Amino acid sequence: MFGLFKNKKKPLLEPELNCVLQDFENVQNSLNYIKELTGINFEKQRAIFQSKLKSFCQQRDINSFDECLKKVARDNSLRQELVNYVTTNETYFYREFEQIKTLVANVCKRVDKVNILCMPCSTGEEPYTIVIALLEAGVPSTRFNLLGADIDTAALQRAKEGVYNARDISKMPPDLVNKYFLKKGDKFHLNTLVKSCVDFNACNLFDPGLKKVGQFDYVLSRNMLIYFDMGTKLKASKILDGLLKPTSDPVYYGHADLY
Repeated sequence: MFGLFKNKKKPLLEPELNCVLQDFENVQNSLNYIKELTGINFEKQRAIFQSKLKSFCQQRDINSFDECLKKVARDNSLRQELVNYVTTNETYFYREFEQIKTLVANVCKRVDKVNILCMPCSTGEEPYTIVIALLEAGVPSTRFNLLGADIDTAALQRAKEGVYNARDISKMPPDLVNKYFLKKGDKFHLNTLVKSCVDFNACNLFDPGLKKVGQFDYVLSRNMLIYFDMGTKLKASKILDGLLKPTSDPVYYGHADLY
């Protein structure tokens, strides 16, 4: 009886139905999308951007750049994750400090309360530097409001926490580090007074709703234009000028933005 089945061939395996092809070759549409959304032009860093975006997709089981674009178009949370992932946050305390000294000197000449915008503010080093410089110049915290704005919500969360490493505060005078930070292990925790002087807000410079943040006596937008092409730089400059009060100083740009 068993011999009847001796020469029976094993059935062929069914073809794999769940094999999904991945396509991470054509990145141009993604480059265009990020530029339209944030103003940042990654054309000169195309290979780096492509590799980074591929990692973003694979970490989320997204199988192509086109699929990614479709998903972020209908998922605000995923869109914000993408922005956070591809934007750069290179900064530190007391960066280009001579310019901040000029700002502080101008504030000291006034007797009214001033509103200051720092955009982008990244992880908080620049707005907190401004606060420390103002306090050290004798300007009480009741005489200024400071808003830190950035498109990267992960960076803003770090800014609110106010915890930094040794590199972040390496350009600061040691006596000010001791005065305004508490060292815990290898981290430096900013004191509550300085943190309370800054409000942080997630903002996209090219969002038409940005005007709701109001107008300011001083606007700092340092080392952001370097990521834009000339057309986007002109557009960004016009928007930033529109955030200034009529009698305000010109926008404070970073040295790298001038080239």
